[in-house]
Amino acid sequence: MTLNWQDFEPLKNQKWGIARFFEMVKKDLDIENNPKADRMLEIAWEHGHSSGYNDVYIYAQDMVELIR
Repeated sequence: MTLNWQDFEPLKNQKWGIARFFEMVKKDLDIENNPKADRMLEIAWEHGHSSGYNDVYIYAQDMVELIR
């Protein structure tokens, strides 16, 4: 399954939107049990959040191989 921006839009206005977004990305990238997943997502967030959740997801996709 590949997520797209429509999956992220409802999360923008939710109190726990970022946490839910991270959970969705971890599940999609199959890194739910990887101890480095949270740090990787933090880095992806730092690089992409100003452009939106979709860019964060793209950064995460690009970096995931580094923690597998």
